[in-house]
Amino acid sequence: MGASLPPGSTLTITIAGTIAPDATGDLVNTATVGAGSGATDTDPTNNSATDTDTPGTPRVDLAVTKDDVIWYGDFTRGFLGRLDPKTGRIEEYALPSGPGSLPYAVTSDDRGRIWLAETGPQPNRLVAFDPAQRKFTENIVIAANQANTIRHMTFDKATRQIWFGGDANMIGRVAVAPQPLVP
Repeated sequence: MGASLPPGSTLTITIAGTIAPDATGDLVNTATVGAGSGATDTDPTNNSATDTDTPGTPRVDLAVTKDDVIWYGDFTRGFLGRLDPKTGRIEEYALPSGPGSLPYAVTSDDRGRIWLAETGPQPNRLVAFDPAQRKFTENIVIAANQANTIRHMTFDKATRQIWFGGDANMIGRVAVAPQPLVP
């Protein structure tokens, strides 16, 4: 592609494509410019820029807490992620079952805790993360008659229960303890 631009101007080019789901490694893009015929480049050291990205780690489900923070499970690496959309800052916390945890469903309760379904371990587990303590506080094994993946869950404030559903025709619920009273 060729373009003629006056000094000091900019040109934005957008290229869209599809990355194969089984792609690995980094995606590296380099853009290079050069002085056209008869032109003199006064600084040839700034004629190239490279951007390197790791193809997106699958994010399967997410929850938004009352402080507008976005929480997600990093399915590939086994992390709970926290994205603050106001600052763009991301924090990550290794899940109790590690890289094999395969987090899927995510919800939050009225105490501000984040609940994830670890679908790698069989039977699956629901784990709770307390952002105030920055640690996992609960680990509940969900019994099933066969291999199962908990794919959806939601917190019902009225009954203080987390309802969840799996791909083995399973619907279940767990009771969530209220905030302890401090005298």
